[in-house]
Amino acid sequence: MAWALVQSSSMNQTGSNTASVISGLTAVTAGNALVMVHFAGSLTRPIVTVTGETWVDPGDFADPPGGGASLDLRYVLSAAGGETSFTVTYALETNWQALAFYEFSYTNTASLDAHGIRQPAGSETNPPGVTLTLGGTSDTIVQACAINTNPTAIDSGYTLIGPRFGLAAAYLLNTTSGTAPVWTAGAENPGDFYALAINAAAAGAPSQFVPVTRHIPTPVWRVG
Repeated sequence: MAWALVQSSSMNQTGSNTASVISGLTAVTAGNALVMVHFAGSLTRPIVTVTGETWVDPGDFADPPGGGASLDLRYVLSAAGGETSFTVTYALETNWQALAFYEFSYTNTASLDAHGIRQPAGSETNPPGVTLTLGGTSDTIVQACAINTNPTAIDSGYTLIGPRFGLAAAYLLNTTSGTAPVWTAGAENPGDFYALAINAAAAGAPSQFVPVTRHIPTPVWRVG
């Protein structure tokens, strides 16, 4: 299999803060992929910086239209390595904050495959996550949610970590399916959901099998 989880960690805090820290990690291995998820108890609290690596913003930010928590994410395809902690900064947050961190090892070459958010306007019980259209043949997906009640489970083979304050993240290794998983949770209103997929394809290999038809000219017979 191309992907394996190396380590994961989560933290949460309350009060007025502009930074959160994931610490106590085993030193990150050079070349591995990293994902950091940031949850905040107020709207419009995107990540400003993450220390230690050149983190990439996929370009999505989950800020539900009806109010509530905000949800943001950053990733690294190939870490420089060596870090045992990371600090995430954001605009002043006076309610609560939380982080979820993942380190994944992989073979072949990693690339961003797909990402997206879902922001339902109304209440949902056991809400679905985000559906992604995958082009890869061996993906790792991270799904995250910010809802009113702590999720107790997630289906479709995902592994759940760190439910706090209705916030949770989960991952799925070595998949070709972007079908949205279902979070087991009570009614929430509103909620926001974020998903990111990273593909690890063999160097020079296409993301998907594309049949190639060779054209053979029809012979022309000449007489005389």
